[in-house]
Amino acid sequence: MFGRKPVNKAKLEHKLYLARETPEPVFDLSDCSLHDVPTGIYSLCRVFLKESLLLNNNSLTSLSSGGELKDLQLLKILNLSNNHFNNLPDDIHLLKNLQQQPVKEIM
Repeated sequence: MFGRKPVNKAKLEHKLYLARETPEPVFDLSDCSLHDVPTGIYSLCRVFLKESLLLNNNSLTSLSSGGELKDLQLLKILNLSNNHFNNLPDDIHLLKNLQQQPVKEIM
C-alpha cells in the first residue's frame, strides 16, 4: 500500500524486551507504527500479569492478530487511541476490569 509507514522494528523489539524483563504492569507498544498487533501479545499480557496494554499511536485496523481477547481479562487500561479502527470486536465486552474506554471515537 502506497504511503504506508514501515513498522519501527527496533523500537518494537526494545518495548517487547522491557515488557518481559521489568515488573511494571504496563505493556507499552505505542508509537511503533504497527499495522497489526504482534502475534501472541495478548497471552504475554496474561503470563506477565500486565494491567495496561498501550497500543495507541499506531496504524491498527483490527485486534484479531494479537491472540484471544479473553487473555486480556486482567487489563485495567487498554489504550487504542490514534489508530484506524472502523469498529471493535464483540469480544471487547469480556474485558470487565477496564477502567476507561479503549478509544474515544472510532474513525
